[in-house]
This record gives sequence, C-alpha cells and structure tokens, in this order.
Amino acid sequence: MTGTCRRVAVIGRTAAALLILSSLLAVLAAPAAAQEYAGWEFSPVVCEASPGIGEAWLAAGPDVPPLGSGSLHFAVSADGNGFPQLRQSAFDGVALATLTKLEYSTYVDMDGDLSVAPMLILDIDADADGEADDQLIFQPGLQGVELVNRRWQDWDALGGLWWSKQGLAGMTEANPQLLTTYLEVYPDAAIVSPDDDGALRVAAGCIGAGWESFAGALDAVVVGVSGLDTEYDFEAGVIYARGALPPGYERDVPVFTQLLPAPHSTHAPGTEIAVGVEARSDSPIRSVHLMIDGQNVPVQVVPRAGGGVLATAPRTLPSGVHRVIATVTDQEGDQFTAQWNFVVGEAGESEWFNADGTPKDDAINATMKSLVEAFRWHLFGQTWDGVNHPEMPTHVDTITQGTEPGPWVTDGTFDAEATTATLKSLVEAFRWHFWGQSWQGAGDPPNVPTHATEFVDAEPLSPWFEEDGTPIRSQIEGTLRSLVESFRWHFWGVTWDGQRHEHEMPTHAW
Repeated sequence: MTGTCRRVAVIGRTAAALLILSSLLAVLAAPAAAQEYAGWEFSPVVCEASPGIGEAWLAAGPDVPPLGSGSLHFAVSADGNGFPQLRQSAFDGVALATLTKLEYSTYVDMDGDLSVAPMLILDIDADADGEADDQLIFQPGLQGVELVNRRWQDWDALGGLWWSKQGLAGMTEANPQLLTTYLEVYPDAAIVSPDDDGALRVAAGCIGAGWESFAGALDAVVVGVSGLDTEYDFEAGVIYARGALPPGYERDVPVFTQLLPAPHSTHAPGTEIAVGVEARSDSPIRSVHLMIDGQNVPVQVVPRAGGGVLATAPRTLPSGVHRVIATVTDQEGDQFTAQWNFVVGEAGESEWFNADGTPKDDAINATMKSLVEAFRWHLFGQTWDGVNHPEMPTHVDTITQGTEPGPWVTDGTFDAEATTATLKSLVEAFRWHFWGQSWQGAGDPPNVPTHATEFVDAEPLSPWFEEDGTPIRSQIEGTLRSLVESFRWHFWGVTWDGQRHEHEMPTHAW
C-alpha cells in the first residue's frame, strides 16, 4: 500500500505547528549510501613515483565551504608523495560525450606561491573494449588561473584543460587540452570503474610537483549527465548526494552554514552562549527570525561574503534543555527553517540522560510518547486526544482514537522490553515509510503507507540494551534524535543541521 497524503492544512509555516513536537528533541537509519558517503569510498593508493603518506577525511570547514559547513580535507607528507583520494563508481559506463556538467570547489591552506589544489581524475575506456586504458586528469594549477591561499575557488572542469596519463590525443601534462580534443580522437570514450574501484576520483598529491606538506580541501562536486545533475556535499562524517529536484523547488534557496550553539551540545551554567545562525542563499538574506524557548529574540547581524549573514543573540540561560527555531528569508522571498536543542548543565548531561548516565524519566517518556502519537497519526489517523490535527499531515481520511502509550522509564529504570519494542517499531515503520525497507522482506511488503516505489529488505537494527538489560546510552540517544529529526523534516521541512534533505528523505512541506 502506498497511499496518498491528505494535506489537511498548510504545514510547517507557523510557530505553533513547529511546537507540536516541542517535547521531542532530533535521521532514521537511512540506507548506508545516503547516510554515510553516498557511494564514495576512501581509497589508499600508492604513488607510482615513490610511496608516501597522505590523508583524506571529512570535517567542518575550512572557512565557509560552498555547501553546508564541512568539506573533504586533504594532507600530504613533506615529500609530496602521499596520494589520498576518494572514488565514486556511480558513473561507471557513462559516455564521456554525455557529460554536461563537471564542477567542484577547492581550498588551499598553505603559504607562498601555489601551484596545486585537489584534482579530479576520470578512469577512461578510450577504445570501447570495456577495459580501463587511460586516465584523464584535471588539475587547477594547469588552468591558467592564479591559485589563491585560504579562499574557496570554483572550477568548471568540464570546460577546463585536462591531460591524459597515457598521452593520448596529444594531451600531456605539459600540453593539457579540452575534453573535446580527446573526443575528436576517441568519440566512444567512456568513464569506467575498473574492479569497482573508481570512475571518478578526487585526489591530492603524487602527480606533478608542489605537493610537499600540502593541506587543503574540496567540496561541492557536481556531475551532470545528459542534463541531469548530481551534487555531492561533503560534510563532517557524511557525504550527501542531491540529484533531481522535486517540482517547484529551486536549488539555490537559503541554507544554514552554521547553527549556534551546535545541536545537542552541553554548556556550563553561567556561560554566555552565542545563539544564532550563519546563512546564505542565491540572493542576499533579507531577514533572520530567531526564537529561543518559544520567545522571539532580537539578533545582531553581521554581513558575510556573497550576501550571507551571521545572526546571533548572546544569552546566559538557566540550566535545562533549550530549544532554538531559526527562519531565514532571502530577497526573493525564499524561506527555510531550522530547529535544534542544546543543554545548559553539567558535563555529560544531555536532553535524555543526566551527567551520571541515568535516564531522565520525564524527558524520555515525553519524547517516546510524542513519537508514538505522531507515528500513529501520520500513518493510521489515530488521534491521541480525540480531536483532528490539521497542522500535521496524515495518509488516511478516517480519524480514530488511539490508546495511551508508555511509560518506558520509571524511577530512573528502563523497561528494556517495552523500550526495545517501541523503538524497533518506530524505526522499522519509518524505514519502510521513507525508503521501502520492509522488515518482512522485500517480497512481503507490509500494509503500511510508503513513499517508496521499490522495496528492499530491511537493514539489521543495532540493540539498545546489553544482554543483561543495561541501556546503551549512545544507541538510545542516537535513535531518539534521528526519529525526531526525521519527523520534523518529513512533516514540515524543518532541518536539523541547516541543510536540505529532500534527496535523502521525503517531506510533505512542498
């Protein structure tokens, strides 16, 4: 059963609607590719000239990346022979002539004159025999454009100069040419992934001079094939793939490049905390509306490059969990909202656990209860209080009365069986609802609404309790956060990290 959603009202446009789940705090376990690296693989490669040491990792910064708040960082050893890289096999078999866009951005964190920046490498089957027999290499330092220290630079690789590792078509490192030159000689050339270890690579080091003690980063890789673009956003610990956009939605709408303080962070009592956001869009930011614990607060606005802004409201807040809702609007009227929580309390305290590791009865029970009630309403039209809730979408037309759920924690002690059963049901239901992961097996889909059109077997679940019943705090907190964040996004299009996620999970917001 797929079902259609009954849009009972305009969703997610008022503070009241956003606060319906205010007791919740904030990604269901998405398929691994969506949740982790979107098909990219870290790949240790030995430099052919001489082995060296290199590193590649996902982290925040540097500066303000072109997408989100993070990027892919590179470091190369002092001899310049490290060769760190990531590989993407999704474009295996794509004809070189069908590329319609190939763009990315680089950052070099070094002093002095620069000659290198992170490069792109394409594994190529030049003669259409199905085997990789060449590599095409795009290096920013060969484009005739000055490389700038500590500033993001954008590269149109499709329209840039490349060279062939085999020197084919006369394209050598000393004589790089446009891809059209290669295609004139090898019109059937295709991108290939030999042994599933490549196709498209992003790399630093080894090739050419100038890589000694290199430090830099890469972000915002966009690959277009026959006019269809895939955008890769490299963030701390995760890579997001954003492909074809839904009707009526334009790519360049506001996003938050920073949420302050960090979601789920803990701060000592008496500390002044900068609460706010950094945001950007394709047109200048017109306004930032900030609410802390349901109260509107004025913000101090500092302009950023490219029409973005940093908007903050310094506050000294009492101990407890504090909720922030920020809405940014640009001059074209495009709007986007983020919601997150942070804690003022002892080190180690969180929304659901005390500093000593004991669970907070009221907080966990309230969150679990709200999740169950929202889940029942959305999928089955069961109301928890006997009334209709037009501020929340549902997939059914007939409203029924639900039963009272919980509790799951009493006097600091979990009911492990009940908690496991509830979390398991929620995660399984929404994996099915979002992505068609069937806990009964792909061949036996459940009679529950789903946005998916293809069904797959469900991925295994990690336990929330040890065999002796001891709660695994990190697992419980991670699941609660993921469920809450997923509900907010799915219902109202409210982001938990400043970024848009319609390419990883559906939303009823538009």
